[in-house]
This record gives sequence, C-alpha cells and structure tokens, in this order.
Amino acid sequence: MKKILVAIALIITTGAGLRAQEIGGRVGDVGGNNVAVDAVFSLGEFSRLHGNVSFGVDRHPGYNDSFGFGADLLWDFFYKPLTIGGEDGFNWYIGAGPSMFVGGNGGFYHYDDYDDSVFLFGVSAEFGLEYHFDFPLAVGVDVRPTFWIVEDTFIEPFGAGVMARYVFGQN
Repeated sequence: MKKILVAIALIITTGAGLRAQEIGGRVGDVGGNNVAVDAVFSLGEFSRLHGNVSFGVDRHPGYNDSFGFGADLLWDFFYKPLTIGGEDGFNWYIGAGPSMFVGGNGGFYHYDDYDDSVFLFGVSAEFGLEYHFDFPLAVGVDVRPTFWIVEDTFIEPFGAGVMARYVFGQN
C-alpha cells in the first residue's frame, strides 16, 4: 500500500506539467536522507515552489541507517532580494509544505518490535539564503525543521542543506 502511495505521488507531481526554472543537487540532511535532486518552480516575482526528491542513507533519529526515499514540496511564500555589501545577487526565503519519507528496514530503536519499513508524512518549514551568479548558477543554504505526523510523531528541529542549481534562461 505504501509503495502505491509513493507511485501515485510521483505520477501526480511528474504529470503536473511544471517546468523547473532551476534544477540541481542538495546535500546535507534532506528529509532524513543525505542527497537530493533540488528544483525551483516560479509562481511569480516573490513566491515559488521548492521541491526535492531525496535518497541515500536514512538519517532520522531513532531509525537504523538504511536506504530511504523522500520528497518535499515547499511553497516559499516569502522570496525577497537582499543586498549585502552592495552585492545584488542574494535572495532570502521562508516557506512551508508537505514532506514524506519511505525507508526500507527502518525499524524503531524505541519500540520492542522491529518494523522493516517506515512511512513518514509531515510538514516542513524552510528558511534560506541563496546567491545567483551572473552566469546560470545559483547556490544556497537553508534550514528545514520538520514536524513528522504520520507513522510516528516527532520533531526534527534542524535539517540543514547546501544546494547548487543550474538556472534556465539566464545567460
């Protein structure tokens, strides 16, 4: 059942017809994993969708280190330019949205029985800073605290990541 839900979510997000304005990679604590494909979809001048599909080692506290898959789709409702030292390429953003994680052989340390798969669903916030170069590259850093609600309820207070993205349509 869980695999069917993941497949449906992938089909819906892929079939939505959205085309990324920026695409690249993210490393750090990414939805419990350690690497992700990172994309940005513009919704206007001052808001955007920031999506990640993550994979790698399951790094959730209380779970065994094992392979996992995650997805985040965050609406950055504040996306504003920031001038630092006369440099105009900086932007800061704040957003929130749903996050999910599916891990194989996850298992809980704090339960007596061993669960061989984990499905987590929750809400993430995002606070970040990025820099757009004069050529088609954007780099950034952000923090994503997550409140996991489904299968187990806990807060992951500090999910930091560093990203680099190719910017389409910029010369």
